[in-house]
Amino acid sequence: MTAKKKFTFLYIHGFRSSPESTKAKFLREFAVSRDIDFVCPPLSINPQIAAQQVKKVSEHIARDNVNQVVIGSSLGGFYATWLMQTCTLNHNDITVLLNPAVMPSIKLKENCEDLETSQVKSLDYEPFKPEYVRILQKMEAQIGSKIKHPKNVLLVAAKGDEVLDWREMVSFYSECKHLILDDSNHSITDFNLHWPKIFNFLAFS
Repeated sequence: MTAKKKFTFLYIHGFRSSPESTKAKFLREFAVSRDIDFVCPPLSINPQIAAQQVKKVSEHIARDNVNQVVIGSSLGGFYATWLMQTCTLNHNDITVLLNPAVMPSIKLKENCEDLETSQVKSLDYEPFKPEYVRILQKMEAQIGSKIKHPKNVLLVAAKGDEVLDWREMVSFYSECKHLILDDSNHSITDFNLHWPKIFNFLAFS
């Protein structure tokens, strides 16, 4: 059997975010400085398409015989959990969840828009449709309630998260490793300050 390289970073951005987000740029620069492969696909707002995009990238990394470090932020943390529970990740792969959405079908229901409303915003604006909520509900059911490899999962939860309840994260990922941030926010705008502790988890997992 061919020995695996160290790892590849797969960063999964959050709702209406992109590969150009602050955290994505920081991780990309860090990966380049350490000669680590970095992948961050731009995701569709349609959860079904986004999930398949993430799955395809993860499967490609797995075919290269490389261990994966999957880092998901907010809704990206939900997709990372879905990937971990249902797809290609194995007991050697590591998952880092940054303020992950636990039940996004509930929270994102507030973001549903009709076609007329979205057309007012811009011609290329893609609305979050009610059918997407139903897709998220199916994905939540697929994830289940018990994390498969909790020792390989680090939850990073900010008490100051103004969008999601950090206590729900701690409860759902109760068997995983935790890094609780007392003073940060949903976007973890001080991510660079916490990265050394996160990377330390990667190095010793």
